[in-house]
Amino acid sequence: MILLEINNRIVEETLTVKFKNAIAGNKAESIDVTVADFDGVLFHISNINGDKTKVRTSISLKFYKQLQEHGADELLKREYGDLLIAPEDGYNVSVLVDLENIPENWEETVRKVGLLKRNCFASVFEKYFDFQSQGEGEGEGQKRAVINYRNDETMYVEAKPDRVTVVFSTIFRDEDDVVLGKVFMQELREGRRASHTAPQVLFSHREPPLELANTGARVGENIGYVTFVLFPRHTAKETRDNTINLIHMFRDYLHYHIKCSKAYIHSRMRAKTSEFLKVLNRARPEPKITEKKTITVEQEAEAILETETSFGMRVWHLLFLSCGSVLGVIIMLCCCIRFRIPRTKQDIEADYHRKKLTRKFGERLDCMQNADIDEMDLIKALERVREDYVAEQEKQASKEAAENKDNQAIVTVCDNV
Repeated sequence: MILLEINNRIVEETLTVKFKNAIAGNKAESIDVTVADFDGVLFHISNINGDKTKVRTSISLKFYKQLQEHGADELLKREYGDLLIAPEDGYNVSVLVDLENIPENWEETVRKVGLLKRNCFASVFEKYFDFQSQGEGEGEGQKRAVINYRNDETMYVEAKPDRVTVVFSTIFRDEDDVVLGKVFMQELREGRRASHTAPQVLFSHREPPLELANTGARVGENIGYVTFVLFPRHTAKETRDNTINLIHMFRDYLHYHIKCSKAYIHSRMRAKTSEFLKVLNRARPEPKITEKKTITVEQEAEAILETETSFGMRVWHLLFLSCGSVLGVIIMLCCCIRFRIPRTKQDIEADYHRKKLTRKFGERLDCMQNADIDEMDLIKALERVREDYVAEQEKQASKEAAENKDNQAIVTVCDNV
Protein backbone atom coordinates (compact mmCIF):
# COMPACT_ATOMS: atom_id res chain seq x y z
CA MET A 1 0.00 0.00 0.00
CA ILE A 2 1.03 3.60 -0.57
CA LEU A 3 2.57 5.39 2.42
CA LEU A 4 1.76 9.08 2.69
CA GLU A 5 4.64 11.51 2.84
CA ILE A 6 5.36 12.80 6.33
CA ASN A 7 6.74 16.08 4.99
CA ASN A 8 4.90 18.88 3.20
CA ARG A 9 6.20 18.83 -0.35
CA ILE A 10 4.77 22.24 -1.31
CA VAL A 11 6.63 23.93 1.53
CA GLU A 12 9.86 22.17 0.62
CA GLU A 13 9.60 22.97 -3.09
CA THR A 14 8.79 26.62 -2.39
CA LEU A 15 11.81 27.04 -0.10
CA THR A 16 14.04 25.11 -2.50
CA VAL A 17 13.19 27.54 -5.31
CA LYS A 18 13.97 30.48 -3.02
CA PHE A 19 17.37 29.08 -2.03
CA LYS A 20 18.34 28.21 -5.61
CA ASN A 21 17.41 31.66 -6.89
CA ALA A 22 19.43 33.26 -4.11
CA ILE A 23 22.45 31.04 -4.84
CA ALA A 24 22.18 31.90 -8.55
CA GLY A 25 22.20 35.61 -7.69
CA ASN A 26 18.70 36.28 -8.96
CA LYS A 27 16.67 39.12 -7.56
CA ALA A 28 14.60 38.09 -4.57
CA GLU A 29 10.84 38.22 -4.96
CA SER A 30 8.13 38.62 -2.38
CA ILE A 31 6.10 35.61 -1.35
CA ASP A 32 2.78 35.01 0.39
CA VAL A 33 1.62 31.39 0.19
CA THR A 34 -0.88 29.52 2.38
CA VAL A 35 -0.78 25.73 2.26
CA ALA A 36 -3.29 23.30 3.81
CA ASP A 37 -2.23 19.96 5.24
CA PHE A 38 -3.92 16.99 6.91
CA ASP A 39 -5.75 17.31 10.24
CA GLY A 40 -6.68 20.96 9.63
CA VAL A 41 -3.05 22.14 9.68
CA LEU A 42 -2.14 25.36 7.82
CA PHE A 43 1.27 26.59 6.64
CA HIS A 44 1.95 30.21 5.78
CA ILE A 45 5.07 31.26 3.88
CA SER A 46 5.66 35.02 3.77
CA ASN A 47 8.22 37.82 4.16
CA ILE A 48 8.85 39.81 7.34
CA ASN A 49 8.20 43.55 7.12
CA GLY A 50 8.47 43.48 3.34
CA ASP A 51 12.06 42.17 3.41
CA LYS A 52 12.19 39.75 0.48
CA THR A 53 15.35 38.04 1.76
CA LYS A 54 13.66 37.00 5.00
CA VAL A 55 11.29 34.04 4.41
CA ARG A 56 9.11 33.06 7.36
CA THR A 57 7.29 29.72 7.55
CA SER A 58 4.51 29.46 10.13
CA ILE A 59 2.29 26.54 11.12
CA SER A 60 -1.11 26.51 12.78
CA LEU A 61 -2.38 23.46 14.70
CA LYS A 62 -5.69 23.54 16.54
CA PHE A 63 -4.34 21.12 19.15
CA TYR A 64 -0.92 22.73 19.68
CA LYS A 65 -1.69 23.72 23.28
CA GLN A 66 -2.23 20.06 24.12
CA LEU A 67 1.12 19.23 22.51
CA GLN A 68 2.80 21.95 24.56
CA GLU A 69 1.80 20.08 27.70
CA HIS A 70 3.98 17.20 26.52
CA GLY A 71 7.11 19.14 25.61
CA ALA A 72 6.46 20.37 22.07
CA ASP A 73 8.31 23.67 22.64
CA GLU A 74 11.43 21.93 23.95
CA LEU A 75 11.54 19.49 21.04
CA LEU A 76 11.19 22.29 18.46
CA LYS A 77 14.02 24.26 20.10
CA ARG A 78 16.19 21.16 19.92
CA GLU A 79 15.40 20.56 16.24
CA TYR A 80 15.35 24.12 14.84
CA GLY A 81 17.53 26.11 17.23
CA ASP A 82 18.16 29.63 15.91
CA LEU A 83 15.60 29.23 13.13
CA LEU A 84 12.75 29.63 15.65
CA ILE A 85 11.28 33.12 16.00
CA ALA A 86 8.24 34.61 17.67
CA PRO A 87 5.07 33.03 16.23
CA GLU A 88 3.14 34.93 13.59
CA ASP A 89 -0.28 36.20 14.59
CA GLY A 90 -2.82 33.40 14.23
CA TYR A 91 -0.13 30.70 14.10
CA ASN A 92 1.59 28.56 16.73
CA VAL A 93 5.16 28.15 15.49
CA SER A 94 7.31 30.18 13.07
CA VAL A 95 10.78 29.59 11.63
CA LEU A 96 12.84 32.11 9.67
CA VAL A 97 15.19 31.52 6.74
CA ASP A 98 17.65 34.26 5.73
CA LEU A 99 18.45 34.17 2.01
CA GLU A 100 21.45 36.48 2.55
CA ASN A 101 23.11 33.96 4.89
CA ILE A 102 22.59 30.61 3.20
CA PRO A 103 24.16 27.72 5.14
CA GLU A 104 26.07 24.98 3.39
CA ASN A 105 23.51 22.38 4.44
CA TRP A 106 20.54 24.45 3.24
CA GLU A 107 18.88 21.30 1.85
CA GLU A 108 18.79 19.86 5.37
CA THR A 109 17.20 23.10 6.56
CA VAL A 110 14.52 22.83 3.88
CA ARG A 111 13.81 19.23 4.92
CA LYS A 112 13.46 20.23 8.57
CA VAL A 113 11.00 23.01 7.74
CA GLY A 114 8.95 20.54 5.69
CA LEU A 115 8.80 18.25 8.76
CA LEU A 116 7.45 20.97 11.05
CA LYS A 117 4.11 19.23 11.57
CA ARG A 118 5.75 15.86 12.20
CA ASN A 119 8.09 17.32 14.81
CA CYS A 120 5.19 18.95 16.64
CA PHE A 121 3.47 15.57 16.84
CA ALA A 122 6.67 13.79 17.86
CA SER A 123 6.83 15.46 21.27
CA VAL A 124 4.03 13.42 22.83
CA PHE A 125 5.36 10.15 21.43
CA GLU A 126 8.95 10.74 22.55
CA LYS A 127 7.76 11.61 26.05
CA TYR A 128 5.85 8.35 26.51
CA PHE A 129 8.51 6.30 24.76
CA ASP A 130 10.95 7.60 27.36
CA PHE A 131 8.52 6.66 30.13
CA GLN A 132 8.38 3.11 28.84
CA SER A 133 12.13 2.77 28.33
CA GLN A 134 12.76 4.06 31.87
CA GLY A 135 10.24 1.61 33.30
CA GLU A 136 7.99 4.30 34.74
CA GLY A 137 4.76 2.38 34.95
CA GLU A 138 3.34 4.53 37.69
CA GLY A 139 3.09 8.19 38.52
CA GLU A 140 3.33 10.53 35.57
CA GLY A 141 3.72 7.64 33.18
CA GLN A 142 0.25 6.45 34.03
CA LYS A 143 -1.34 9.77 33.12
CA ARG A 144 -2.85 9.22 29.70
CA ALA A 145 -2.18 11.82 27.00
CA VAL A 146 -5.32 13.00 25.20
CA ILE A 147 -4.81 14.86 21.91
CA ASN A 148 -7.91 16.12 20.07
CA TYR A 149 -6.15 16.20 16.73
CA ARG A 150 -9.39 16.64 14.73
CA ASN A 151 -12.94 17.71 15.42
CA ASP A 152 -14.67 14.84 17.27
CA GLU A 153 -11.57 12.62 16.85
CA THR A 154 -9.00 11.96 19.55
CA MET A 155 -5.66 10.24 20.03
CA TYR A 156 -4.79 8.57 23.34
CA VAL A 157 -1.23 7.66 24.38
CA GLU A 158 -0.44 5.66 27.50
CA ALA A 159 2.84 4.13 28.72
CA LYS A 160 3.36 0.93 30.68
CA PRO A 161 6.63 -0.66 31.79
CA ASP A 162 6.47 -3.19 28.94
CA ARG A 163 4.57 -1.34 26.23
CA VAL A 164 3.11 1.91 24.92
CA THR A 165 -0.52 1.91 23.84
CA VAL A 166 -1.70 4.37 21.18
CA VAL A 167 -5.44 4.57 20.48
CA PHE A 168 -6.97 6.52 17.59
CA SER A 169 -10.66 7.32 17.55
CA THR A 170 -12.00 8.05 14.10
CA ILE A 171 -15.39 8.86 12.60
CA PHE A 172 -16.63 7.19 9.44
CA ARG A 173 -18.82 9.65 7.56
CA ASP A 174 -20.39 6.97 5.38
CA GLU A 175 -21.73 3.48 6.12
CA ASP A 176 -19.58 2.10 3.31
CA ASP A 177 -16.49 3.50 5.03
CA VAL A 178 -17.24 1.34 8.07
CA VAL A 179 -17.24 -1.82 5.93
CA LEU A 180 -14.07 -0.88 4.07
CA GLY A 181 -12.41 0.17 7.32
CA LYS A 182 -13.11 -3.24 8.88
CA VAL A 183 -11.59 -5.00 5.87
CA PHE A 184 -8.57 -2.70 6.00
CA MET A 185 -8.01 -3.29 9.70
CA GLN A 186 -8.37 -7.03 9.21
CA GLU A 187 -5.48 -6.88 6.74
CA LEU A 188 -3.36 -4.99 9.28
CA ARG A 189 -4.21 -7.58 11.89
CA GLU A 190 -3.20 -10.39 9.54
CA GLY A 191 0.08 -8.60 8.83
CA ARG A 192 1.36 -9.58 12.28
CA ARG A 193 1.43 -13.19 11.12
CA ALA A 194 3.76 -12.31 8.26
CA SER A 195 6.11 -10.24 10.45
CA HIS A 196 6.65 -11.02 14.12
CA THR A 197 8.22 -7.60 14.65
CA ALA A 198 5.02 -5.77 13.66
CA PRO A 199 3.04 -4.13 16.49
CA GLN A 200 -0.24 -5.59 17.62
CA VAL A 201 -3.25 -3.89 16.01
CA LEU A 202 -6.79 -4.03 17.44
CA PHE A 203 -9.99 -2.58 16.01
CA SER A 204 -13.27 -2.00 17.83
CA HIS A 205 -16.48 -0.64 16.34
CA ARG A 206 -19.13 1.36 18.25
CA GLU A 207 -17.55 0.71 21.67
CA PRO A 208 -14.17 1.99 22.93
CA PRO A 209 -11.47 -0.55 23.87
CA LEU A 210 -10.85 -1.64 27.45
CA GLU A 211 -7.98 0.85 27.79
CA LEU A 212 -10.52 3.67 27.52
CA ALA A 213 -13.13 2.22 29.86
CA ASN A 214 -14.77 4.82 32.12
CA THR A 215 -13.09 7.71 30.29
CA GLY A 216 -16.16 9.14 28.56
CA ALA A 217 -14.95 8.05 25.12
CA ARG A 218 -17.58 8.48 22.43
CA VAL A 219 -19.76 5.60 21.26
CA GLY A 220 -21.89 5.32 18.15
CA GLU A 221 -22.54 3.45 14.93
CA ASN A 222 -19.98 5.48 12.98
CA ILE A 223 -17.24 5.48 15.64
CA GLY A 224 -14.19 3.25 15.32
CA TYR A 225 -11.19 2.77 17.61
CA VAL A 226 -7.81 1.55 16.39
CA THR A 227 -5.33 0.42 19.03
CA PHE A 228 -1.58 -0.01 18.49
CA VAL A 229 0.43 -1.87 21.11
CA LEU A 230 4.06 -0.78 20.75
CA PHE A 231 6.70 -2.94 22.40
CA PRO A 232 10.25 -1.94 23.41
CA ARG A 233 11.61 -2.90 19.99
CA HIS A 234 9.40 -0.17 18.52
CA THR A 235 10.19 2.53 21.10
CA ALA A 236 13.97 2.07 21.29
CA LYS A 237 16.23 5.01 20.40
CA GLU A 238 17.24 3.38 17.12
CA THR A 239 13.72 2.74 15.84
CA ARG A 240 11.49 5.35 17.47
CA ASP A 241 11.90 7.91 14.66
CA ASN A 242 10.49 5.48 12.10
CA THR A 243 7.69 4.53 14.52
CA ILE A 244 6.73 8.19 14.98
CA ASN A 245 6.85 8.81 11.22
CA LEU A 246 4.39 6.00 10.57
CA ILE A 247 2.02 6.22 13.51
CA HIS A 248 1.30 9.96 13.51
CA MET A 249 0.00 9.67 9.90
CA PHE A 250 -2.10 6.58 10.53
CA ARG A 251 -5.50 8.27 10.61
CA ASP A 252 -4.86 10.04 7.29
CA TYR A 253 -3.36 6.84 5.88
CA LEU A 254 -6.51 4.87 6.79
CA HIS A 255 -9.02 7.30 5.28
CA TYR A 256 -6.85 7.89 2.22
CA HIS A 257 -6.92 4.20 1.33
CA ILE A 258 -10.65 3.94 2.07
CA LYS A 259 -11.31 6.72 -0.44
CA CYS A 260 -8.94 5.13 -2.96
CA SER A 261 -10.75 1.80 -2.57
CA LYS A 262 -14.13 3.45 -3.14
CA ALA A 263 -12.80 5.27 -6.20
CA TYR A 264 -11.44 2.01 -7.62
CA ILE A 265 -14.73 0.19 -6.96
CA HIS A 266 -16.69 3.01 -8.62
CA SER A 267 -14.41 2.98 -11.67
CA ARG A 268 -14.86 -0.78 -12.03
CA MET A 269 -18.63 -0.41 -11.67
CA ARG A 270 -18.71 2.30 -14.35
CA ALA A 271 -16.58 0.16 -16.68
CA LYS A 272 -18.82 -2.88 -16.16
CA THR A 273 -21.95 -0.75 -16.65
CA SER A 274 -20.53 0.56 -19.93
CA GLU A 275 -19.95 -3.03 -21.09
CA PHE A 276 -23.52 -4.00 -20.18
CA LEU A 277 -24.89 -0.98 -22.06
CA LYS A 278 -22.91 -1.97 -25.15
CA VAL A 279 -24.34 -5.50 -24.96
CA LEU A 280 -27.88 -4.13 -24.60
CA ASN A 281 -27.38 -1.76 -27.52
CA ARG A 282 -26.19 -4.62 -29.71
CA ALA A 283 -29.21 -6.73 -28.69
CA ARG A 284 -31.74 -3.99 -29.39
CA PRO A 285 -33.95 -4.95 -32.40
CA GLU A 286 -34.08 -2.61 -35.35
CA PRO A 287 -37.33 -0.66 -35.57
CA LYS A 288 -39.71 -1.94 -38.25
CA ILE A 289 -40.86 0.64 -40.77
CA THR A 290 -44.59 0.14 -41.36
CA GLU A 291 -46.41 1.91 -44.13
CA LYS A 292 -49.84 3.26 -43.37
CA LYS A 293 -52.31 2.04 -45.98
CA THR A 294 -55.92 2.93 -46.66
CA ILE A 295 -58.67 0.34 -46.36
CA THR A 296 -58.85 -1.85 -49.53
CA VAL A 297 -61.12 -4.62 -50.79
CA GLU A 298 -58.77 -7.22 -49.30
CA GLN A 299 -59.02 -5.57 -45.90
CA GLU A 300 -62.80 -5.46 -46.17
CA ALA A 301 -62.86 -9.17 -47.08
CA GLU A 302 -60.59 -9.91 -44.16
CA ALA A 303 -62.89 -7.95 -41.87
CA ILE A 304 -65.87 -9.98 -43.13
CA LEU A 305 -64.04 -13.25 -42.52
CA GLU A 306 -63.26 -12.12 -38.98
CA THR A 307 -66.92 -11.34 -38.26
CA GLU A 308 -68.17 -13.33 -35.30
CA THR A 309 -71.21 -15.58 -35.83
CA SER A 310 -73.25 -17.78 -33.55
CA PHE A 311 -71.59 -20.16 -31.08
CA GLY A 312 -68.66 -17.75 -30.85
CA MET A 313 -67.29 -18.85 -34.23
CA ARG A 314 -66.06 -16.61 -37.01
CA VAL A 315 -67.00 -16.75 -40.68
CA TRP A 316 -63.73 -18.31 -41.74
CA HIS A 317 -64.26 -21.04 -39.14
CA LEU A 318 -67.55 -22.01 -40.79
CA LEU A 319 -66.01 -21.94 -44.27
CA PHE A 320 -63.18 -24.15 -43.13
CA LEU A 321 -65.57 -26.67 -41.56
CA SER A 322 -67.79 -26.72 -44.68
CA CYS A 323 -64.89 -27.28 -47.07
CA GLY A 324 -63.54 -29.96 -44.78
CA SER A 325 -66.90 -31.76 -44.72
CA VAL A 326 -67.23 -31.70 -48.54
CA LEU A 327 -63.70 -32.96 -48.95
CA GLY A 328 -64.39 -35.77 -46.49
CA VAL A 329 -67.49 -36.88 -48.43
CA ILE A 330 -65.54 -36.92 -51.70
CA ILE A 331 -62.80 -39.01 -50.14
CA MET A 332 -65.36 -41.51 -48.81
CA LEU A 333 -67.03 -41.82 -52.23
CA CYS A 334 -63.71 -42.40 -53.89
CA CYS A 335 -62.95 -45.12 -51.37
CA CYS A 336 -66.34 -46.85 -51.88
CA ILE A 337 -66.60 -46.57 -55.72
CA ARG A 338 -63.82 -47.78 -57.95
CA PHE A 339 -62.69 -45.16 -60.39
CA ARG A 340 -60.05 -45.85 -62.97
CA ILE A 341 -58.68 -42.95 -64.93
CA PRO A 342 -56.86 -43.92 -68.15
CA ARG A 343 -53.41 -42.59 -68.35
CA THR A 344 -52.13 -43.57 -71.89
CA LYS A 345 -53.45 -43.42 -75.47
CA GLN A 346 -53.80 -47.22 -75.67
CA ASP A 347 -55.90 -47.22 -72.50
CA ILE A 348 -58.15 -44.55 -73.96
CA GLU A 349 -58.63 -46.45 -77.29
CA ALA A 350 -59.22 -49.74 -75.47
CA ASP A 351 -61.86 -48.10 -73.28
CA TYR A 352 -63.53 -46.66 -76.39
CA HIS A 353 -63.74 -50.06 -78.20
CA ARG A 354 -64.83 -51.73 -74.98
CA LYS A 355 -67.68 -49.27 -74.54
CA LYS A 356 -68.63 -49.59 -78.24
CA LEU A 357 -68.82 -53.38 -78.02
CA THR A 358 -70.79 -53.14 -74.81
CA ARG A 359 -73.27 -50.76 -76.43
CA LYS A 360 -73.73 -53.00 -79.48
CA PHE A 361 -74.03 -56.04 -77.28
CA GLY A 362 -76.76 -54.28 -75.37
CA GLU A 363 -78.54 -53.31 -78.60
CA ARG A 364 -78.49 -56.94 -79.79
CA LEU A 365 -79.86 -58.16 -76.52
CA ASP A 366 -82.66 -55.62 -76.73
CA CYS A 367 -83.71 -57.04 -80.15
CA MET A 368 -84.16 -60.55 -78.75
CA GLN A 369 -87.50 -61.88 -77.60
CA ASN A 370 -88.19 -62.24 -73.94
CA ALA A 371 -88.83 -65.97 -74.36
CA ASP A 372 -85.40 -66.42 -75.86
CA ILE A 373 -83.81 -64.44 -73.08
CA ASP A 374 -85.25 -66.68 -70.35
CA GLU A 375 -83.59 -69.81 -71.77
CA MET A 376 -80.35 -68.11 -72.76
CA ASP A 377 -77.13 -67.88 -70.81
CA LEU A 378 -74.06 -65.79 -71.51
CA ILE A 379 -72.44 -68.24 -73.96
CA LYS A 380 -75.62 -68.62 -76.01
CA ALA A 381 -76.08 -64.89 -76.00
CA LEU A 382 -72.55 -64.40 -77.30
CA GLU A 383 -73.10 -67.00 -80.06
CA ARG A 384 -76.38 -65.37 -81.04
CA VAL A 385 -74.76 -61.98 -81.16
CA ARG A 386 -71.88 -63.42 -83.16
CA GLU A 387 -74.30 -64.97 -85.72
CA ASP A 388 -76.15 -61.70 -86.06
CA TYR A 389 -72.89 -59.86 -86.38
CA VAL A 390 -71.61 -62.24 -89.10
CA ALA A 391 -74.91 -61.98 -90.99
CA GLU A 392 -74.78 -58.25 -90.78
CA GLN A 393 -71.20 -58.25 -92.02
CA GLU A 394 -72.13 -60.47 -95.02
CA LYS A 395 -75.07 -58.27 -95.80
CA GLN A 396 -72.85 -55.22 -95.61
CA ALA A 397 -70.28 -56.90 -97.88
CA SER A 398 -72.89 -57.82 -100.52
CA LYS A 399 -74.25 -54.32 -100.42
CA GLU A 400 -70.80 -52.86 -100.92
CA ALA A 401 -70.19 -55.31 -103.84
CA ALA A 402 -73.43 -54.19 -105.51
CA GLU A 403 -72.49 -50.58 -105.07
CA ASN A 404 -69.07 -51.26 -106.55
CA LYS A 405 -70.69 -53.01 -109.52
CA ASP A 406 -73.01 -50.07 -110.13
CA ASN A 407 -70.13 -47.69 -109.88
CA GLN A 408 -68.16 -49.75 -112.40
CA ALA A 409 -71.04 -49.65 -114.83
CA ILE A 410 -71.30 -45.91 -114.52
CA VAL A 411 -67.59 -45.56 -115.13
CA THR A 412 -67.83 -47.75 -118.28
CA VAL A 413 -70.71 -45.70 -119.67
CA CYS A 414 -68.81 -42.54 -119.03
CA ASP A 415 -65.79 -43.91 -120.83
CA ASN A 416 -67.86 -44.88 -123.89
CA VAL A 417 -69.39 -41.48 -124.06
